[in-house]
Amino acid sequence: MALMRSCLGLCLLLVCLSVLHCASAWPVVRKGDHGPIVVCLKDLIQLRNDSGDVFTIKLEAAVKRYQTNNKQPVTGIVDAVTWQGLVVTLSGGRGMAVHAVQKPC
Repeated sequence: MALMRSCLGLCLLLVCLSVLHCASAWPVVRKGDHGPIVVCLKDLIQLRNDSGDVFTIKLEAAVKRYQTNNKQPVTGIVDAVTWQGLVVTLSGGRGMAVHAVQKPC
């Protein structure tokens, strides 16, 4: 239950930070990292075949594809630029960003 609250809290934090557009506030997440932030990242990047809370090689490849498709520097590391593309301000209640916030960990 505590992990679920942590995940929800981190996802909500990411959504709120997107409104602030404060680059220094974004966490840097890379291969080998783990925790609720990675679970939320997997939802935002729509990675369905890689369960768990570890930033794996599969997730790194998905991040690189996302960065390539969105004309970002291709590093495989989720930094402020990547987060700002992934996390959007929402109105309404549909889409992958909403799912990432609502999904229990």
